[in-house]
Amino acid sequence: MKLNLDVSTTASRAQLSQEYIPFFQFRVPEITEQTIAIFWVIIARTIMNWQISAACLVVALPLFFIATVYNRRVATIEKELHDKFEGVYNQFAKNDPQNAKSTRGPRRSSALILIHYRLSY
Repeated sequence: MKLNLDVSTTASRAQLSQEYIPFFQFRVPEITEQTIAIFWVIIARTIMNWQISAACLVVALPLFFIATVYNRRVATIEKELHDKFEGVYNQFAKNDPQNAKSTRGPRRSSALILIHYRLSY
């Protein structure tokens, strides 16, 4: 199956695919381990005192909602960033110095991506 993509699109996607390797190598095992640990802590806490578990659930539900909204926003920003990255490769593929221009993104997106990076790593 051939998709007939531009060289710039293929090169940018190959560059971005390198981010998947550290994610699956380091982050997925960490997330799995932490999920299992949290699950057993919840069970132990429920056995000891169900009122504390209920209070934790009341606190956790808004946090879950906030995390969902945050992750959707970050996904949108990352898509914009990846599209701009493809645009940069497209500029290199054209080999036209007259058409080259700055591809600096908006400051707000860069700031949110930096915050996401600092919170994640």
